[in-house]
Amino acid sequence: MENHLEEFHCQKDDLSRFRAGKFTKKVSDALKELLALDKLGVRVSDPAWNNLSAVVKLDLIDEDTIRI
Repeated sequence: MENHLEEFHCQKDDLSRFRAGKFTKKVSDALKELLALDKLGVRVSDPAWNNLSAVVKLDLIDEDTIRI
């Protein structure tokens, strides 16, 4: 058990340098939100947007959010 725990901590230390920190995650989330709003603005400015049903509009917005 002791050996397993020691091995786990060694691996954890090796991989921790590849993890994003709190600040990086916060900036990334803010950028995602900006991209989603920008994409929504592009969609709304398209004349075909007004001809779509509310369900289709929501589906497109959800797809854009997932892709980002």
